Amino acid sequence: MDIILAVEDALAESLARAIAAAQDVNVAQCLQKRGKTYLKQRAHALGETAKIIPVLMLIDQDTPTPCPSDLRTDWLQADSPESLLFRVAVMESEAWLLADRKNVAEFLGVSMNRLPMNPDAEPDPKQTIINLAMKSRKRAIRSGLVPQRAKTASIGPEYNSLLPEFVMTQWDLDTASANSKSLARTVRCLGELKARLDPSG
Repeated sequence: MDIILAVEDALAESLARAIAAAQDVNVAQCLQKRGKTYLKQRAHALGETAKIIPVLMLIDQDTPTPCPSDLRTDWLQADSPESLLFRVAVMESEAWLLADRKNVAEFLGVSMNRLPMNPDAEPDPKQTIINLAMKSRKRAIRSGLVPQRAKTASIGPEYNSLLPEFVMTQWDLDTASANSKSLARTVRCLGELKARLDPSG
């Protein structure tokens, strides 16, 4: 089965691609790097596209309210096709990284004891990763992920390259799914969509 991804950024793309690969789903196209506002503006058009080829739209929840179900109601029309799979990372896609505690700890160069036990409960998973990177034993992690003091950026200069690379080379989807309910639901929903649309696959 082919699918189109619609995601907020490079990290979300790498995660979505990993989830698709685990389900033997081929990514035909990916829309990313334009942020949440762009995706919301494109939601109706993506619903129309999904009538031809399935679409996985992945966004961050970001704040406790609205909840994922309310976001779906706000973003999508009532008649959106089931082949438009709207999924929300709680609270951010970085939480799905943190859910693979062992590999993230090794990647960041910190003790696994520093990793949160319940990543979906982290109010700001991106800041959690940056805080961990500050304590890293690895200079490349500190300089790449932590914002430079003289700059106004909220992330380090290599944040959007180092984290996707980690997903592609070290991140374990099965382990992360066991520790993140929002990730596990996304994996399950994509599998169920494939079973409905491509029963032979």
